[in-house]
Amino acid sequence: MENKLRKILANSDDVEPGPGTAAVAIVLREGPEVLLVKRVEREGDPWSGQVAFPGGRWRPGDMDFIATALRELYEEAYLPAEAVGFIGFLETVSPRNVPTLKVKPVVFRLLHDVSPHPGAEVSKVFWLPLTNLPMFYAKVYSRHLNREVVTEAYSYGGELIWGMTARLISVLQSAFA
Repeated sequence: MENKLRKILANSDDVEPGPGTAAVAIVLREGPEVLLVKRVEREGDPWSGQVAFPGGRWRPGDMDFIATALRELYEEAYLPAEAVGFIGFLETVSPRNVPTLKVKPVVFRLLHDVSPHPGAEVSKVFWLPLTNLPMFYAKVYSRHLNREVVTEAYSYGGELIWGMTARLISVLQSAFA
């Protein structure tokens, strides 16, 4: 798996951990499949009810982006650090609705057959296959800066996966194509 990912892995130092940064945990298992969560619906949360990678903002107690990703992985999917092995980073991305937020994707592989389950901020945890994704391809029409925007998306198991998460899934899929 790591050999296929080499062409998409990036440097970790394109952004430093600190205020205005976040990390997402991209956990891969054989198949290949990637772990996703569906966030609970909460007023005031710009990602309420959306499907995403486990992740969140950097906190001062986090030594680096790996620590942020592991903390969020446990909080959102109850996967302990011992269940995953670090592979590398993808290029830093930003969500379109908060372009000032710099998000570092941290890639892990599942080491043990551990079953993730939803934490308090999550209503659902599931594995998305990275093969045959084009058959699930969709488009989402939304408003951004007072104009209509077409965004790539995937529909899987009754869930719509779009935005930054869909963009990262496309990058992952390119490694396994």
